Amino acid sequence: MGRIRRPFLRVEEELSPKLFVVATEGRYTEPIYFEALSEELDHTKVHLEVLTKDHNNSSPRAVLEQLNAFAENYSLDEEDELWMVIDRDYQA
Repeated sequence: MGRIRRPFLRVEEELSPKLFVVATEGRYTEPIYFEALSEELDHTKVHLEVLTKDHNNSSPRAVLEQLNAFAENYSLDEEDELWMVIDRDYQA
């Protein structure tokens, strides 16, 4: 199931929360961590959007492409931030 597009509209003269968009290389575990963090935030000040993946491509390029696609499809404010979370497993 694909993402539902949200415009992230901001009402003039009203304070709106700062948007942080997080894309992770992991498909399952990392989004759980960030969703749990999101539940603890003051949503009047911060909105954390965790992007979900419908594929297993975890390359940094694929994660960056996911963030770029999000930025192209949504109205972002200049203060919003896009973040990539990439880890590297130890390889002997």
